Amino acid sequence: MSASDSLPIWDQNPDNDPCLNSRILRFIDYHIGEDKTAEFLSIFGGQKVSIPDRGMSFAKSCFADDIERFGADFFEALAEEFGGSFMTLPVGKSYRARLLKRHGQTINQIASALGVTYQGAEFLLRKSEKPAHVV
Repeated sequence: MSASDSLPIWDQNPDNDPCLNSRILRFIDYHIGEDKTAEFLSIFGGQKVSIPDRGMSFAKSCFADDIERFGADFFEALAEEFGGSFMTLPVGKSYRARLLKRHGQTINQIASALGVTYQGAEFLLRKSEKPAHVV
């Protein structure tokens, strides 16, 4: 049994997906899915936040207005895993760029949505590509 076998499924990155290189990003993606993760990152990405302890209310946290949007179960799981900590949430631009591309957005549209140049969007898309498996 390898060390990764004892990790929760969301805490593993067997494909070395460069968009999921952050533990908290893998957690969010696993619990609320790609579209909601992109939405979550567009609201909270880059912010330093306090995660309430398990059993504490999120009602007075920075997440208070978004509990219904992302689900109480998600925030309970967040408190269970990361409660009592301060963390800077990832911006996730590569993650969001890849998702926008998958949804049929052009590079110009991706650049506009993420507040980067055309070249910046191209870079983010290249950065988001999964590495080829070497046999």
